[in-house]
Amino acid sequence: MRKVPRPIFLVAVISLIAGTTICGPDTCAQKAIPPVDYPRVNLSTGYRVDPTWPEGKSTYAWKAMAGIAVDDSGLVWTLNRGEMPVQVYSPEGKLVRQWGEGQFIQPHQLSIGPRGDIWIADAKKHVVYKFAPSGELLLTIGVPNEPGEDDKHFKRPTDAVETPAGDVFISDGYSNNRVVHCDAKGRFVKTFGELGVKPGQFSLPHSIALDSQGRLYVADRNNGRVQVFDQDGKFLTE
Repeated sequence: MRKVPRPIFLVAVISLIAGTTICGPDTCAQKAIPPVDYPRVNLSTGYRVDPTWPEGKSTYAWKAMAGIAVDDSGLVWTLNRGEMPVQVYSPEGKLVRQWGEGQFIQPHQLSIGPRGDIWIADAKKHVVYKFAPSGELLLTIGVPNEPGEDDKHFKRPTDAVETPAGDVFISDGYSNNRVVHCDAKGRFVKTFGELGVKPGQFSLPHSIALDSQGRLYVADRNNGRVQVFDQDGKFLTE
């Protein structure tokens, strides 16, 4: 069998993984990945898709929907990567407010703190923001447009969650594979995690959440699992 030149071989492998069609000088390999069989919604649960919601949609078009959350009053907060990133709707679908135009590069996840403040990670700006519900910027953690891996920098952070005490835990994220703990003023406290597959290690911590007992849930994306920690960074379960 004739040996395939290394560059052509690498392109072929990458293209097959991506599900595309590639052609070399002598052969043409068709996509080899079968279609995904997504599970169907069980309508007996009482949930159904409402394609008309929201009826009072903003004149600014949605692009990739990076995050969504519901506040204590029932308002639905949406975060998209279009011209107007933050759009807030009533449960009935009425547009209540919108803001964020020109403030982000790649907004990534939105969460609501225990006092109603809005937390948004910007993966490509390498920062995490805290906003008032009105859109007033209250706090920036990290150095905008300056990636790093120390007590002042992030590299493509993905999400943040605030505790009732005001501490902030940030999943940092696409490059650093760690969780960063900051105090209520955004000052560095500690970090835990590293690249790997063992308990307490991560491969792209993609989002983070807090339960009523104060435990942290980290979506460990490439490892296909959710890991649970206490707030000292001790691994509990997965």
